[in-house]
Amino acid sequence: MILIITKENDTHADIVEKHLRAMNEDFVRIDTGWLPNRIQITLRVIQGVTSVAFHQDGKTTDITNPNGIWFRKPSDTQISSALSKETADFVQRECQHLWSYVWEAISSNNWINHPRMNVRANNRVLQWKTAWTLGFKIPDTTVTNSPASVCSVWENRHEEFAVKVLNQTVIEKNGKMYSMYTKLLDAEIMEEIARVELCPIILQPYIKKKREWRVTVVGNKVFSCIINSQSSDRANLDWRRYDMDNVPHLAGDLPKDIENKCLALTKELGLCFGAIDLIEKPTGEFVFLEINPNGQWAWVEALTGLPISHAIAEQLAMKI
Repeated sequence: MILIITKENDTHADIVEKHLRAMNEDFVRIDTGWLPNRIQITLRVIQGVTSVAFHQDGKTTDITNPNGIWFRKPSDTQISSALSKETADFVQRECQHLWSYVWEAISSNNWINHPRMNVRANNRVLQWKTAWTLGFKIPDTTVTNSPASVCSVWENRHEEFAVKVLNQTVIEKNGKMYSMYTKLLDAEIMEEIARVELCPIILQPYIKKKREWRVTVVGNKVFSCIINSQSSDRANLDWRRYDMDNVPHLAGDLPKDIENKCLALTKELGLCFGAIDLIEKPTGEFVFLEINPNGQWAWVEALTGLPISHAIAEQLAMKI
């Protein structure tokens, strides 16, 4: 049995499920947001041996020893509106703790990826240090909420600098969602630089690009997508601005040494899956930016035909 942990509406999981059905693999899909209203969990530790079951619609399913677990996109606990805010907050924290207990109680060596490893690998400093140790080129980086430090960079700059957020790339305001994109450090930002004291930023020298690469690692397989971001004024600073009509996405072959470094980085961080962002400079040199341990990939598959979803299904079924 394969366990898929994700939100109820997740097209990535839907794609992989089709492959699992074609392979005649049994799987169970759980939305963490279903606890406590739609499912119940029973976790036992008896004489040091753990067991986990969930109950839904009168049916009990043992999930203690799945063949594979895909920790895809868990959602937040949905608390009854009948509860007071204080009670709802308490219940939500307790449910979150229960899920963390469940992840440690389940016995499987085939995670994509264990949530503990996701949290660890999501630390950018750990990523940069590990990538450097493995031989990747990385940009010199400053992370700060000190206006004086930013002013020092601005006053002594001999090149352009990129301004990035640490992690949160999407915010909600008045019911609308807004994305936070990479920007160049400029005079307009410097006029408001005192505000950086309230929230840290990342500063890196802006790297001139020939093109960018999105590299998706699944187990021992590497799927490389070339993003020709420099063909668009909208996407040339940050391809996540998505200008699909003007930015070709192509399946490509990385140099073997770079491909091997991507595999080594993923393994060194304790991951089975990782979505890696690289820049290829006009000189042909590759620069590592980051690895997302739970990154999106369906758009890459749709645009390039790279069989990422099939590889994930095979990994979960332990067929690769």
